[in-house]
Amino acid sequence: MRADIKTEIENGTITFVLSDSNGNIVKQFPKAKELVAYVVFDYDDTYTLTMTCSEFVGKYSGKVSIKRY
Repeated sequence: MRADIKTEIENGTITFVLSDSNGNIVKQFPKAKELVAYVVFDYDDTYTLTMTCSEFVGKYSGKVSIKRY
């Protein structure tokens, strides 16, 4: 899996977390203005990319793509 995350933070904080269908955190992404991260899954499941912010002012985008090998 590849996650492309971009942020333009003027104020506040923003975090992105990838979790499985049971709500277990698979990966918490580091804070960055621009980030490309790769995640290897141990099992097939439904995964959710969640964004949480506090007093956030700015722009963000997140895209997840999956390619099986």
